[in-house]
Amino acid sequence: MNFSNIFFSEWRHLIGNPLKLLSIILFMIASVYGMINSKYLYEKQNLEIFDINKKLEQEINDNLNLFKSDNPRPKERPWIDLSIPDWAIWYTKVYHFNYPSPLIIFSVGQAEQYAFYKKITYMSSPYDKDMTNEISNPERLEIGSLDFSFSVIYLLPLLMIILLFNLKTKESESKILNLVKIQVKSAKIWLIIRIFFYLLILVLLNLVLLIFGILLFDISKINLPSVVYIFTYLFIYILFWGIIFYFILKISFTIIESSVLMIGIWLTLTLLIPSLINQYLSVKHPNNSFLGYIDAVRDEKKDIYNLPDSIAMSKLIKLYPEITETKSYNSLENKSRIINESKVALLNQVLKKKIETIEMKNKNRNTFIKKFFIVNPISFFQNKLNQLTRTHYDNYANYRKEIQFLIDLQIRTMIIDTWKGVEVDYDKFKFYHDLFRISEKK
Repeated sequence: MNFSNIFFSEWRHLIGNPLKLLSIILFMIASVYGMINSKYLYEKQNLEIFDINKKLEQEINDNLNLFKSDNPRPKERPWIDLSIPDWAIWYTKVYHFNYPSPLIIFSVGQAEQYAFYKKITYMSSPYDKDMTNEISNPERLEIGSLDFSFSVIYLLPLLMIILLFNLKTKESESKILNLVKIQVKSAKIWLIIRIFFYLLILVLLNLVLLIFGILLFDISKINLPSVVYIFTYLFIYILFWGIIFYFILKISFTIIESSVLMIGIWLTLTLLIPSLINQYLSVKHPNNSFLGYIDAVRDEKKDIYNLPDSIAMSKLIKLYPEITETKSYNSLENKSRIINESKVALLNQVLKKKIETIEMKNKNRNTFIKKFFIVNPISFFQNKLNQLTRTHYDNYANYRKEIQFLIDLQIRTMIIDTWKGVEVDYDKFKFYHDLFRISEKK
């Protein structure tokens, strides 16, 4: 019995087995459904970003029109004077967006857990209430979301079990395995070819699904090299399970034996090992670092704003030595008010130190998890998919860094211009807006 005969025989067996065909159809339906859901999430986030930008443009134009009068104050808030840098920068109305990647269609990752837009003010923080702090990748898998990666990571091995569980074991139970061994040159090669047939079917199915996902978007928006990498990892993932199931089938002689072993290894790799590692992680690196940030906001804000002017001034000079060259520094007029307005920079420094601690602990937690990838391959493959689709924890960590950069820029601009005694006019207000918007897009 040659290679082609084994393939043809297995093909007849597949199309004549309603259970296996139904399993393949259900897997395809689940995968397509997951991709359609992911596309809906992509469109929903983009639509929300579009609506925010549209509303922002109207608000910005309204604020710019205020400078065409002699009294640039909002009618509903007449106590606000936009000619002062403090208020003018507060009213620049800047948002920072984490634009979703079209490749989100293949793995939602953290996209449903993290905020994808953030209003930026000099009082903001990357860890405000509208931002999510729960790290999930690579610590745990989002098994609650049915997306393409869920279908691949969890359902694909189950599909493989259904397709492979009776290979060789059926012949063994039917007492015809010895007869088969006579007809083939090698029973081992015979089994490998049969398994390879189904692996090839699964590779082709996933290739079709990837092409379907690409066609859901304008192909010019798709990063094709990333899709190639995704396909490569899917191929390796299929091969990974194929090798495991080969050894199970090799040592099994009954259908029940092979089925129990396959399901057992699936439960071990997909649920038991990730759960044990995550439990070990919670003991070694408890996720309570966010409490320190809350305490800083609650307690240290009050302490900072109660600092004597002399101490606050010395701290401000360390941050912005250029203020010593401004006219307000050598003037007693309004100096106490200006110092008080500038204390937001001191609070920002305190919060940044707390945030650095949080980020370092998160990094340590992730590094800890990565050490176990060799025995926790499911998390490894999930993380690779999330990295390629830009829905990984690291992508949102970078997003928080970008938010902090914009906050720092606003604070520096506000403080320097306040100490210089800048009077904001139409052009200066537009400059603020353009400066922060350009920086936001970088």
